Amino acid sequence: MAQNIFILGAGASCDAGIPVMNNFLKVARNLKNQSKISPNSKELFDLVFRAKKEITKMQSKFNIENPNNIEVLFAQFEMAELLGKLGDMEAEEIVNLKKAVNILISETIENSFYLNPKDDYFLPSDTYNRFVQLIQKILLKGETVSIITFNYDIALEYALQFNRQPFDYCLLGGSVLFDSNSKIKLLKLHGSLNWYKGSGQEGISVMENSIEQGHIRHTANDLRSKLECLRYIRGQDAEVMIVPPTYNKMQHHSQLKNVWQNAALELSNCKRIHIIGYSLPNTDHFFRDLFAQGTLDVDMIDEILVYDPDPEIETRFKDLFGNETKGIYGFRKTYFSDSIEEIGSLYGFKKNGPRLRVV
Repeated sequence: MAQNIFILGAGASCDAGIPVMNNFLKVARNLKNQSKISPNSKELFDLVFRAKKEITKMQSKFNIENPNNIEVLFAQFEMAELLGKLGDMEAEEIVNLKKAVNILISETIENSFYLNPKDDYFLPSDTYNRFVQLIQKILLKGETVSIITFNYDIALEYALQFNRQPFDYCLLGGSVLFDSNSKIKLLKLHGSLNWYKGSGQEGISVMENSIEQGHIRHTANDLRSKLECLRYIRGQDAEVMIVPPTYNKMQHHSQLKNVWQNAALELSNCKRIHIIGYSLPNTDHFFRDLFAQGTLDVDMIDEILVYDPDPEIETRFKDLFGNETKGIYGFRKTYFSDSIEEIGSLYGFKKNGPRLRVV
C-alpha cells in the first residue's frame, strides 16, 4: 500500500491532446465532419448526436445537467437503456447507444492522442514525462506511490513505459507490465482503451504494447499497429472496456471489482493525496462514496491537495469534505503542467532542478 496517492482526471491528459469532457463532443463532431474516423463508425457517431438532440429537448423542459459534457451524455444513455425510452428514438437505436458512445469515445481519443516525433520513435507528452520522472524521484526516496485515474486514454501508460517504470493495473488474473519490485499500482476506475472483453469472456484482456523490456520506445509502426488492433477488436464480437461515470456500475462489477477494491485499500492507508485535473462531476456518485469510505480514517492522512485551474472545482471539493477533512485540504489554482514542480517541492526537490534523463 502506498504512502502517496495521485488521482488524475481528464485535465491531466490535456497536454497529450486528449479533449476534456466539456469539449469532447465538439472534437468528435469535427473529426466526423473532416472524415477522420473509420467509415464504419460514421453511422454510430450520427446515432450519438441524434440521441444528444433528444436529451437537449429534455433540457429545455427540465433542469438537467449540460448534455454537451460527454460524461453527462454517457449517464443519460445508460438511463435510456435501462428504461427502454429516449424521445422519439426506436428501441433498437437505444440498445445500440452503448456501443455507439463507446466507439465515439475510443476513436476520438485515438485521433486526438498526440506524441512528439523524434527520429524513428515518439516521445510521450512533456507533462506526463515530467510527472513520471517525479514519481520515480519519490520512489528513490524510499516512499511508495499509487495512481488512481478516471481517464480512458493510454497517454500515462506510454510515459510510464518510456521511462521504464513498471506498473500493475490490478485486474483479476494479473496485468503487471515490466514486473519488478519497484512497480506501482495504476488503477483505472472507468476502464481503458487497451482493455477489452470478448463475447462470453468473464475477465478483461489487456492489449499490451508491442515492445520488449530492452526497447521501450515506440516506433511509428508500433503505434499504428496498436490502434489498428483496437479497431479490429471493435469490429469483432468484443468491446473496449470503458465504464460510464455513474453510480450504476454494477454490470461491470465482476470485471472491475479488484480495481475498485484496490483503490479503496490505497485510499485507506495513504499519507498524502494529490488530486489533479479531476472535476468531481455530479454524476459520479460512485467515486464520492468510494473516496468517503476509503478515507474514513482521516487521522492517517496528512494532506489532501487539489490542483485545477477552475475555481468552481474548489467549491465542489469543499462541499465533498466534512469538518475533519477540511483541516488537511488545500486547493491550488493551477494546471497539471505547472503543478509538477510545486508537488516536487513538497518532497524536498528543488524547483527548476535537473530532470531525470531518459536513455
